[in-house]
Amino acid sequence: MDGIRGSYKLERKIETGGSATVWEASHLRTGRRVALKALHPHLVDNEVARSRFTSEADLMLGLDHANIVEAFEYTEDEHGPFLVMELLEGRNLQRLIESHGRFDPTEASRIARAAAAGLAYAHSRGVVHRDIKPANIVIDADRVVIVDFGIAASPNLDDRITTENKVVGTLPYMAPERALGEPGDESTDVYALGMVLYEMLTGSVPYKGKTPVEIVIQQRGVAPAPPSSLSDVPKQLDAIVLRCLRGHARQRFHTAGELLDQLDAYAAASGNSSTVTMNRVEMPGPQRRHRKPDHRRSGRPRRRRRRDLPVSVAAASVGTTLGSLLIGR
Repeated sequence: MDGIRGSYKLERKIETGGSATVWEASHLRTGRRVALKALHPHLVDNEVARSRFTSEADLMLGLDHANIVEAFEYTEDEHGPFLVMELLEGRNLQRLIESHGRFDPTEASRIARAAAAGLAYAHSRGVVHRDIKPANIVIDADRVVIVDFGIAASPNLDDRITTENKVVGTLPYMAPERALGEPGDESTDVYALGMVLYEMLTGSVPYKGKTPVEIVIQQRGVAPAPPSSLSDVPKQLDAIVLRCLRGHARQRFHTAGELLDQLDAYAAASGNSSTVTMNRVEMPGPQRRHRKPDHRRSGRPRRRRRRDLPVSVAAASVGTTLGSLLIGR
């Protein structure tokens, strides 16, 4: 493949996953720098892979929020389909936790609030991310940005990702009901974001095991140690995190909007109501990001981006089968 895709010049490979490669690219006429995600050439004629790529791009092009990575255009050339997105210059939370260790509660709650705002918007559109984890949250200057909607669920999405008895996600961020084969709803994203907040506050996740089934058993039957027992965390924030991590979905905040309300109340009570750049879910609003009309879908789209495995845990990788969750590897 040459270094030109449609109107874009490929500058640098950012990462390669199981179905696609993400490039830093520049527009040939304007020089605008973007991230370009291209389906692997050997999958271009694979109906399922192409359908997944298309479905994700359709979903991404329909989302418009400052705390969600922006998709500009989907199209294809003689090499196959590709999705053009904003280029994020920051680092993901996984790398920040690895280098930074635990976060101050004020900083951790600000990041969680912004991520919750993005998820609340997605949930209001019927979209469940299903793979929230530190590697899929990027801190880009003063923005917190959710990326990789490759296994997201929505009413308009053809969900063939969980066929053939496969459960897709990443333990221990995956809620236990998802690991046991249920499709998941908004509360599964709440669980995952609660786990990310726990890790930011303490520097590690509460559940570890040699096999996925060991982690799921702990998630269902063992309450995590309160973050305040491991670090200097206020009791109000403690309670929010622990409710997110309840083993049964009905006991959690049902949506990210409910979680966001509680994080806002905590911030107000602690005198830390200032935030990183974030938008609330109400639409339309004065802060809402507006796309230019010419940066819309012009063909088809993307598949999930393979990211680094979670830190500090023996985790199941994307594509773990339900059988392996039930009987171990």
